[in-house]
Amino acid sequence: MPSLRISLLGPLTVSIDGTPAEFRTDALRVLLAYLAAHQGIPQRRDALAGILSPDRSDKDALTYLRNRLTRLRSSLNDAAATPPWLTVDRKQIALRTGDDIVIDVIQFEQHVATVENHVHRQLSGCPTCLERLNEASGLVRGEFLAGLNFPSDVWESWLLGQREHIQQRALEAMTWLRNARMERNEWDAVLDVAQRQLILEPWLEAAHRAIMQAHHQLGDRNASLAQYEQCQDVLREELGIEPEEETTALFQRLMDESAGDPLAHRNSPFTILDNLPLQTNRFFGRQAEQTLILERLVDPAYRLITLAGSGGMGKTRLAIEVGQQAKQSFSDGVWFVALGAVKGSAEQIKIAVGEAIGLSQDDKQLTGDQVQAILRDKQMLLIFDNCETVLDELGFIATWLNRVPQVVILATSREPLNFQSESVVLLKGLPIGTDSLTTDLPNTDSLNAAEAMFAEQGRMSRDGFTVTDENLAQVRQICHLVDGLPLGIALAAAWVRRRSLPQIIDSIDQSLDFLSTRMRDVDPRHRSMRAVFEASWQMLASEEQEILATLSVFSTSFTAEAAEQVAEARFFDLDLLCEKSLLQQQPDRERYSMHSLVRQFAAEKMVVRKREVEEAFVDYYFEYARKHQENYDRLKPEWRNFSVAISKAHELEAWQTVLGFVLVLDEPWFRQIRFGEMRVSLPLALGAAIALGDEDALAQTLLRLGEVEIELSDYEVAETHLDRALNYFLHLEESAGIAQAKYFLGRLKMEQAEDEQAVVLFSDSKRIFEDEEDWLGIARNLNLLAHCQIKMQRNFETAHTYLKQSADLQRRCPLSPKYVETLRYLARVKTMSEAYTDAERCLIEATDISRQQADIGEYAAVLYERLLLSKKRNQIDQALAFGYESLENFRKLGSLRWEALIKTQLGLLYQAKQELQQGLDLLRGGLQIFQELGDMYEQAYSYYYLSKLYMDIDEVEQSLYAKEFACRLNLELNDPLLTAWLKQ
Repeated sequence: MPSLRISLLGPLTVSIDGTPAEFRTDALRVLLAYLAAHQGIPQRRDALAGILSPDRSDKDALTYLRNRLTRLRSSLNDAAATPPWLTVDRKQIALRTGDDIVIDVIQFEQHVATVENHVHRQLSGCPTCLERLNEASGLVRGEFLAGLNFPSDVWESWLLGQREHIQQRALEAMTWLRNARMERNEWDAVLDVAQRQLILEPWLEAAHRAIMQAHHQLGDRNASLAQYEQCQDVLREELGIEPEEETTALFQRLMDESAGDPLAHRNSPFTILDNLPLQTNRFFGRQAEQTLILERLVDPAYRLITLAGSGGMGKTRLAIEVGQQAKQSFSDGVWFVALGAVKGSAEQIKIAVGEAIGLSQDDKQLTGDQVQAILRDKQMLLIFDNCETVLDELGFIATWLNRVPQVVILATSREPLNFQSESVVLLKGLPIGTDSLTTDLPNTDSLNAAEAMFAEQGRMSRDGFTVTDENLAQVRQICHLVDGLPLGIALAAAWVRRRSLPQIIDSIDQSLDFLSTRMRDVDPRHRSMRAVFEASWQMLASEEQEILATLSVFSTSFTAEAAEQVAEARFFDLDLLCEKSLLQQQPDRERYSMHSLVRQFAAEKMVVRKREVEEAFVDYYFEYARKHQENYDRLKPEWRNFSVAISKAHELEAWQTVLGFVLVLDEPWFRQIRFGEMRVSLPLALGAAIALGDEDALAQTLLRLGEVEIELSDYEVAETHLDRALNYFLHLEESAGIAQAKYFLGRLKMEQAEDEQAVVLFSDSKRIFEDEEDWLGIARNLNLLAHCQIKMQRNFETAHTYLKQSADLQRRCPLSPKYVETLRYLARVKTMSEAYTDAERCLIEATDISRQQADIGEYAAVLYERLLLSKKRNQIDQALAFGYESLENFRKLGSLRWEALIKTQLGLLYQAKQELQQGLDLLRGGLQIFQELGDMYEQAYSYYYLSKLYMDIDEVEQSLYAKEFACRLNLELNDPLLTAWLKQ
């Protein structure tokens, strides 16, 4: 998507996708600048004409505007934007809004307004507002529309007003930023912003004073003196006045201080006290959480914030990190209170607070009331760590929040503290990546937070350990096994010293006890994951323990209904476990989940009722699948639970349940392209059929497995399954099964470009279906016979006849995905025959049916046909849009062959657009997949397409090489169309 960037804060600059736009006249610049300054607000044509042509008649001015507008749209390449940059009608013109249009003055105003409206304790302590002011001041390159003067009184009047307004707003924003930086003693930043102010207003004495102070603080006496002299010169030359008394007094004071010891009176950075524990390891991730917590800490409306999460989640470390960052908002300090070490009543906790802050009276211990009284006028942040250990003793917090109005409490706990004024931030594991790397990593900057943490901890455990493209998948698997839990990552990485990554993976799978350490400087509570979870377990009542253990049967997320039916857990029980961070709730989806390590721990506790619970789990999801087998929206969240339930049924040797479960899910699985689940569950159904001696179920399952493997392009495995299925059906003398097996074997041969064998198999299958009067079976074979006619002989007339017969047969039955397939092939034939309107009609009908049936695969295939039709009509951009949508869908479905077909067509489309390198990359990508699949037919065409493209880019040798390969392959294929093309 093109992007438009317009800069008005300084000389006008305009770029489209990073390339500067050129304008022939100032009139075009004025028109664009005025529209940009009023982005999204339609401007009347007569008003714009009055700006551009104040001395012309109304009619001539409007004509002049119309001509300038045409040239402006041409300069902006407006027609290529989607939608166009400018919205135009008979009366009004506007520059539209959108993420693809960036205007600096609009950004500037938004940043400043946000800071004005943001509530914080003080600006210097609000990182978000300081960043916004930084960005706003950085946008100002000089005077608004500097140099864009135009012979129009209306324009000059508007421009003068805008310049004055923008300058005052910029100076105001920079003053806020400058003063905040001075409060933080960030003198380099003070210099930068004050110098920016002097560019806008050279005689601004407050900026001169700030620069003098900054140079003095940075130890540059000469620069401080020179700044005062510069201030004098500017004021005398520009205004004919002397510096203000405040400026002169500052200069004299700085000179007096410098006359003695140059360092004696220089202000040391303003120090805010704290007792935060020093951290020896780097902090990873949590950017979103840090931003959220800091936003709340600087806001006076928030007084009690709790970081809640399971043990080992990194709550304490995050609290310390944000405590350091928030110090500027708390002039009396940030104080850490370790409640895990406090034994006793609320009084002891209050005294512990006083001791942490360092309060004392003549070395006597203060009482809790005295601590409260001292805190009454303090502006400070208290970090209460490990609150879950003293929850019942924290009732005094409500009183403190009322009586010590400027104290803020940041708590860490495994469960919320349950106060009305409490704001809870729930912590989950660190984010884990899924994309592979393309280069070795010399550092952790390119990794996600969880992998980066593992990399650093692993390097500390074993010198020379690095995360590379070769071992990244294993590192990510380890991080997934511990669900990104920081403690779990640290404990696993410590084993890098003695174990390989595969050994670490196996050990985590086998036992929770592996995640432990004997390092002396690790908090005893965190020396093993078992110890962490055992502490939480001991805090539960016996009924809660039983429910948690029972819920471990769910290996993925589940509903409250499932929890009640399987584990007899009520809403109240689930809420309680969520409060204690032993379950995670997904309120929007009305689902719950359990951390994998918690599940492993809880599963060990479920001993007595294990079989009973697993049977209940299987029964619930089997019944759920039967009840909702036609409602894909209800099935979608439970795919993983269904697979687990089938596996458990197999383990329980409930053979009929396994077969019934697979049969119920067969159609939904296939419609939703859940081939991964089918690959796992269908072999379990094979085992069940063998155990029951059910040859018919065995044959049907093998047939479906063969079809799935065809869809996944594993042709060798598919042929093995289909041959076995055919043999069983022949033994059983089951005609319909024999016909189906031959149909899929024919499809297999067709996709491997063995079309003559495919035609024989399709013809045999069709004959058997005719004997059985199976109209849909006949239609399926007619579809692919038509496809073979198109491929082998380009015989569109015969193909059309087959497809019309197929469509007529299927209209006797309820419409199925095969009818959509028929419409697709009909559209292909009509497209090749240049009957484009008829082809479009077929594809519209196919689109509607595939959507109604929620058939993702057929919908994506219809998009591919729409690509071909648009390409034939020379609608290249529309064809690309269809192609990329189809490609996205087929990638999700995991169909390599379709991915290759689409890449090939996209490559040809880019070749038509003369974007040759992109076309070359796509054609090569498609060819590579066809080579992997062994598809000679498509390889031959791909080599031919590449030969043409190489010739377009003057790579003659490569072109001849590709054409030679196409000829070699076609010697075996003898494809008439390709033969004709290769002779040209």
